[in-house]
Amino acid sequence: MKEDNNVKIRVSQLEKTFRNTGGETTQALVSVNLEVHEGEFVCLLGPSGCGKSTLLNIMAGFKRPSRGEVLIDGRRVTAPDPRYVTLFQNYGLFPWRNVLGNVEYGLEVQGVPKEGRRRVANQYISLVGLDKFIYNHPHELSGGMQQRVALARALAVDPEIIFMDEPLGALDAITRIRLQEEISRIWRNKEKTIVFVTHDIEEAVFLADRIVVMTPCPGRVKSTIPVPMGRPRHRTHPDFVRVRDQVYVELQLEEEEILDYHS
Repeated sequence: MKEDNNVKIRVSQLEKTFRNTGGETTQALVSVNLEVHEGEFVCLLGPSGCGKSTLLNIMAGFKRPSRGEVLIDGRRVTAPDPRYVTLFQNYGLFPWRNVLGNVEYGLEVQGVPKEGRRRVANQYISLVGLDKFIYNHPHELSGGMQQRVALARALAVDPEIIFMDEPLGALDAITRIRLQEEISRIWRNKEKTIVFVTHDIEEAVFLADRIVVMTPCPGRVKSTIPVPMGRPRHRTHPDFVRVRDQVYVELQLEEEEILDYHS
């Protein structure tokens, strides 16, 4: 783990309450405190409805907290910022643009000249292994390939932080494993700060430096589990199994506590 003076993201006493059309309120997050260090890969893990996506969206500036704050480099987050990008499960590709055009888009918005943005786009298309599909459109690609395009587009603008909201959730098991390996490899090469939402224990252990286990609604940080392993990681290694089982016990204990509370 990085030293405290390398904190990139600081979440302090964060709460989020939603109000429906009938005036009823639901508290999605309560008293969330979290630090993410520069160059760190952190996974937010928990069951559906625990507020992990809400927390990510507040960190990325898409939602405002009801209480508390998020600081990035000491500055309060109030809106999305070009210094960080967010990958969602639905890819968000432009169907009328081919792979090259999609990856160039962020650079185009930044005003990068055509020659420069083409060079950078080609570099990241190659990094995700899509050189042979550069002129294909999204509908001609598999789901896994579309997610690679989205990842290349995110990396091309050289963000300081990448937020990922269950980006592999819609993929089949084999494609998901391959893309986990791809994301891990790219992280090793680029050393970006990544916050990754998942409900998959093995995915979190495979990718993260630290796993933040969240409780069901209202969401709060129950525990933070370090993953003291190098990369690449092997899912059958005893250390991998040990951390996986530790996370599983944390989640299982949380479920038992909820059942006891409601009994």
